[in-house]
Amino acid sequence: MTTRTIYRDTENGKIAGVVAGLAEHFGWSRRYARIGWVIASLFWMPVMIAAYLLMAWLLEPKPRTNTSASAFTSANLGIDGANTAPTLRNRFSDVRDKFSRLEQRLRSIEKVVTSREFQMDRELRKPT
Repeated sequence: MTTRTIYRDTENGKIAGVVAGLAEHFGWSRRYARIGWVIASLFWMPVMIAAYLLMAWLLEPKPRTNTSASAFTSANLGIDGANTAPTLRNRFSDVRDKFSRLEQRLRSIEKVVTSREFQMDRELRKPT
């Protein structure tokens, strides 16, 4: 059984990288982890702030990877070792979020194009 250490992800973190580090460790989306932390802090603000500060003080920063290597090495693709599933899960989650945003944009464009006002405006602007 391999043990994985929780690190602060200072590269992807907003404040100290605690929530981003927890999200990476457990394989969660950083966005949903942040939303969960904000909601939890609305109900238990003193506890959540104290826990965040304590974890920011106790957790070590995530070791940096070699950025001079090729972008397509197995380490950058998340293919090495025990953390393959969380890395791939995060990437699939990011792709799903992007497609969701694109679908929302497409729906709003479709709503405008199929509206009666758009058709009327198009008819009025048509050259005679």
